[in-house]
Amino acid sequence: RLAHNSRQRSTAMHDLSARRRRAWHGAATGLAIIAFVLHVLLGNRLGRTGVLHEWDVLFNADPTVYVTSFTTGQNTYRWGGRSFVHPNISNALYPIVGVAAATLHAIRPPLPVEIAGRRVAYLICPLASAATAAILLFAFAELSVGLASATPLVLLYLATFSALLFGSIPESYCLCALAFAVLFRLAARDLRSDAPNRARTPQWIAAGTLIASITISNIVSFAVVALAVRSRHARLRRAVASPPR
Repeated sequence: RLAHNSRQRSTAMHDLSARRRRAWHGAATGLAIIAFVLHVLLGNRLGRTGVLHEWDVLFNADPTVYVTSFTTGQNTYRWGGRSFVHPNISNALYPIVGVAAATLHAIRPPLPVEIAGRRVAYLICPLASAATAAILLFAFAELSVGLASATPLVLLYLATFSALLFGSIPESYCLCALAFAVLFRLAARDLRSDAPNRARTPQWIAAGTLIASITISNIVSFAVVALAVRSRHARLRRAVASPPR
């Protein structure tokens, strides 16, 4: 009977954990859909004003430069997607946009590849922002924030001016936000004392490479976060190693 009761408790805990995981994944999916739709609608609205064909429109944002970088892999300005400042944006996204544009052209032959490529390029930042919203929610989960509190926090992020604007126009900022969301979740998981598998050195190297490949100066922010996590672990190890007085 004791073994039977123990199995029942274990099954109940497993079911509760599974329901919680489904709730978090469902909320992440919902937030991602909200972010994507919101940014697509705002991007279309901005596109009708002609702002996506300009450069240096706000905080040095250059939508027209990045549409070209995304669709052709080429720079029309020294800060484009393949430069010392932004080393690998074009290298990573141009092949994806090219394949998607060719696929759309094959499905709808009257649609020129160039136009299809631009339409795909306009979706990159809304997609990145959708992924950012979902990853931020999971970062809050790693920090033991409840779902009822984490969801409004992500919605608050989506409502900020910078997230609304730069998640809607072709630029590097939305990609930086996505990369930093990945970094923050990695750091939050690594700081958990009960984490079953902390991030290993290759994961940190991959995160740093991703962040720096988008904008080279991001390596400074990455180093601050990585050093803060490393410092926390060093203090914990010293506390454990020190004998009680």
